Amino acid sequence: TDTHTYTDTGLGENIIYCYSAWAYDERTDMYSNGFVLACGGIPPSDPSGLSISSTTNSFTLSFTKGSASNTVIRRSINTAPTTIEEGTAVYNSTGSSFTDSDPTLAKNTTYCYSIWSYNPSTAALSTSHISGCGTLSNMASPTNLTFPTVAYNSIILNWTPGTGSTKTYIVRKQGSIPTNKDDGTVVYNDSGNAFIDTGLTTNTQYCYAMYATDETDYSEPITGCRTTLTGTMSMEEITDGNYIVNKFIIGTSTGSLTTTWIPPAGVTEVDLLIVGGGGGGGGLYSSVGGGGGGAGGLIYQKNYSISQSSYGITVGSGGTCQSNGANSSFSDIIAIGGGSGGYHSTNSGWNGGSGGGQRWSASVGKGVSGQGNDGGSCVITSPYGSTGGGGGAGSKGADGTNIKSGDGGSGLSVDITGTPIYYAGGGGGSAYDNSSAGGGGIGGGGSGGKKNSGGKGTDGLGGGGRGGSSSASSGGRGGSGVVIIRYLDPQ
Repeated sequence: TDTHTYTDTGLGENIIYCYSAWAYDERTDMYSNGFVLACGGIPPSDPSGLSISSTTNSFTLSFTKGSASNTVIRRSINTAPTTIEEGTAVYNSTGSSFTDSDPTLAKNTTYCYSIWSYNPSTAALSTSHISGCGTLSNMASPTNLTFPTVAYNSIILNWTPGTGSTKTYIVRKQGSIPTNKDDGTVVYNDSGNAFIDTGLTTNTQYCYAMYATDETDYSEPITGCRTTLTGTMSMEEITDGNYIVNKFIIGTSTGSLTTTWIPPAGVTEVDLLIVGGGGGGGGLYSSVGGGGGGAGGLIYQKNYSISQSSYGITVGSGGTCQSNGANSSFSDIIAIGGGSGGYHSTNSGWNGGSGGGQRWSASVGKGVSGQGNDGGSCVITSPYGSTGGGGGAGSKGADGTNIKSGDGGSGLSVDITGTPIYYAGGGGGSAYDNSSAGGGGIGGGGSGGKKNSGGKGTDGLGGGGRGGSSSASSGGRGGSGVVIIRYLDPQ
């Protein structure tokens, strides 16, 4: 018997069409007693544009639907299904994307998907299908761990969460790095990128191991240690490209504060900036005010070799009126505190990192070679005097003149943090009736007072306090010093 075909056109997709066929004899005009029957729908157009992405425990499929309302997806391992009977049915719905989060999905296994357009009204499938394969992602460790601020009882941690993770899991241990996720105290298990660890003990080393997790698996950790500070000292951590900067500062204090610093593993060389506390300004006696305070000594040392040891750090406080600033240090490298401005019982500026300005007929304060400069001298126009400015790290304090007391010496610009900043400016000399007060040197020096109290030097820059001329105790406090460490990030 011959096989015959017939093409029926102009039909719609959402209708089931049925066809019956009989045999027919033209000679006798007779039909067969039996017939054949078949029903079907028009196949929808094919889907297209498949893309597959994965996390550590799921696949997301995105695609352009065919012309039917529904899409059918089947999954198999290693090779894609080629017919609607192969593999496991995982989707039959109306969307244009699908997330397969089957808990039986396993890592290191290739899963393949085939997609057909499907018309549920007619049960018709698209003529062709699209296919794609993928594997579950391996979870990446967190990155960019930094410690923006370390204080006496708290440490701030910042990081970038690991790719593919849902949470970050942090374990803390005192004195050494945790060896696994159960070695220490769990202090964080959440989805953020920052954490403040509080309630810590002063001057104690805390080490952290940070894991990415999907709450089933855990990545390799990223680790780091920091030591809490003493008193009101704090440590700011700054990222400058591939470099990490640790900046140790204190607020107004009556004495120096000390802590320790342990280099991160792999760090063998650092740049150092050490600035002593600024000297306090001198006060008024009779009709002559006090000299400007000298800036703290400044030491900038690059490429300093270190070992995996503990290094002592001291940040010097600024001197009060008529007293020197305190020394700052890193190990045995010491920046001398600034000298006090001259005042009524001595008249001389005091020696220091930079010397204090002279008051009346005495001597200027001398600066330490390589750290600072001398203070300025006083001009006497009896019964008044124009006092000298305190020395700065960049230049000596200016001498007083008949019309103006001396400006504080300028500081030095150092870009150890990644931004050029002036440190260690001298305090300005004070004035009374006959002249104007001296200005503070760039780098945190306080401006001199005229018949009022002297302004304080800037904390964290080691600026000298300005001379005061309202009372014997009116000289400004010197600014506290700073210790800054810069090193190449070993991660």
